[in-house]
Amino acid sequence: MKIIREPVFAGIDVGSLTAKAALIDKGGILSHSIIDTGANPEKAGETVFDKALGKAGYGKGEVRQIVGTGYGRVSLSFVDRAVTELTCHAKGVRYLNPDIMTVIDIGGQDSKVIRLNRDGSMADFTMNDRCAAGTGRFLEVMARAGGGSRRTRPDLASVHKTRSHKQHVYSFCGV
Repeated sequence: MKIIREPVFAGIDVGSLTAKAALIDKGGILSHSIIDTGANPEKAGETVFDKALGKAGYGKGEVRQIVGTGYGRVSLSFVDRAVTELTCHAKGVRYLNPDIMTVIDIGGQDSKVIRLNRDGSMADFTMNDRCAAGTGRFLEVMARAGGGSRRTRPDLASVHKTRSHKQHVYSFCGV
């Protein structure tokens, strides 16, 4: 007797520094994986997807739809659909917390701020285009210089609790 499982969907984000994959069904996240992207984005996407599948005990043929995103999305020949990370952020945030109206994405090569409409669609976005300061790669190098790495960095989301005054963000390069 064959057990019928719920439909499974996969999301693969191949960024400039890391590749991430998640498998979900109607109950939520089944598994996820993260690896360094390296020099071959398609290989990274395949590898991280295989790792997520292995953790969940699924085969590729059992995944109903695969969506690719990130700078390496165009390299993923095996995905059913490629979507910008801006769209993925908007949909993901809406799913996790419909009250959130702003998303900040500090990526490996750029940083983005996305403003959402009440319905969860993207109202507007802006991204840095002049400087590497504030990108994930810059923060990783600075963490390494200070004795850390992206794997051992503090919880940046909680840093604001230790500050007594606002920090200004300037429009010129600080590197």
